[in-house]
Parts: sequence; structure tokens; C-alpha cells
Amino acid sequence: MAINSRELEAKHTLYSATTGGGKTTAIQKSAVLRKANRIAIYDPYNAHHKLGRKSVIKTYSLKEFAITLHKLMHQKKPFVVSLCSVYGKKELELLAEIVWQLADGTKELHVVVEELAASVTPRAIDGRVGELWRGGRQFGLVMHALFQRPQDVPKVVTNLSRFKWIGKVDNSSEAEWWSKQIDVPIQDIKDLKGWHYYFKETGKPAIYGKLPGARG
Repeated sequence: MAINSRELEAKHTLYSATTGGGKTTAIQKSAVLRKANRIAIYDPYNAHHKLGRKSVIKTYSLKEFAITLHKLMHQKKPFVVSLCSVYGKKELELLAEIVWQLADGTKELHVVVEELAASVTPRAIDGRVGELWRGGRQFGLVMHALFQRPQDVPKVVTNLSRFKWIGKVDNSSEAEWWSKQIDVPIQDIKDLKGWHYYFKETGKPAIYGKLPGARG
């Protein structure tokens, strides 16, 4: 069970862009994650191999992931551990239960969820997965959600994410949706190219940027 509840700063982050928009690259280039001491990644497509100077410890079953994360959470050395080639609604719920059991408000743990929309329903996140967003902050959990379309994920993810990284979108409806969320004109969002993005922190103006290697 999660332990050591504390009044901690909200840091949940979302990354939304179409295929090739740079979401995974944004994770790999994130200054926050490069400096983080503890990172767990739900990585269905085995996309992450290294984060900053830290090599990713890969696991390929929920049991292996649970044993490995338990061991790593009880040592002082920084780590990145991933659950690879496992995905689905049931699987994400079980991963969330593992993370919740090991969460500790004195040990900040960043949890990256790749392709969130493939493992949840748009209406709501039930059970422990939703609890990671709603109650995880006080137990040191910092959630990082990656998805393509905002309409495909529950509002709790977008509403509780203090930081929003928005890349290339597929159509006008997505641009309009994000325009209202990050206070950027619809056309400016529609004009985003691959690896170009807007970064928005709640209460502050959105900032335009490019990932290293972006064209144009």
C-alpha cells in the first residue's frame, strides 16, 4: 500500500501528438526525466532504451516488473525500469496496482505511460489507474501520459496534468480542442510540424519550441 502521504507539488504531465509528432522523443529529451532518480515506464512497443545517462532496465512480464521495481525502490541508486511488450486495459490496471503498492511520498517516482488511449476508455479511468492521477501526487507519483488524440482519453488526465506538451495534430477538431486548453490560436496548432510543439504550464502562457533534430 502507498505510504508516507505528503503535501507535494503537482507535476503530472501529458504529451499529445499524432504518429511521428515527437511524443516519445520529448520524453527522452525531457530535462525533468533526465534528472529524475526513479522512473518506471509502461512501454508496450519497447521504444525506450536509455534516458539521459541511465540505461533502461527492461522487464517483459508483470511479475518481473513487480520484483524489479520493488528491489529498485529499496536502493539509493537512480534507475529507469520498463515493462515492455505487455499492453491492454487489464495489464495497465495491474501495473498501476504494483506502482501503488510501492509508492512512497518520500521517494518521488515518475511513471511514464506510453499509448495511454490503447489501455483505457475515453469516458473514465476506473480503479487503480485513475487513482495514480487523482491521489498519486501525495505519495510521490508523477504521471506522464502519452497519447495521440485528446478525445480518446478521460478528462481526469487532461484536467489534472499541470504541464501539457502538444505536438502535430491530425485534424481541425483536435486543434480546436487543444486551442481551448492551452490558449493558442487554432491555426497555430494546425501549423505545427513533426517535432514542433507548444508547452503549457497551468497559469502561464504556452511556449513554442522544437525538439533537437526538428526540421523547419
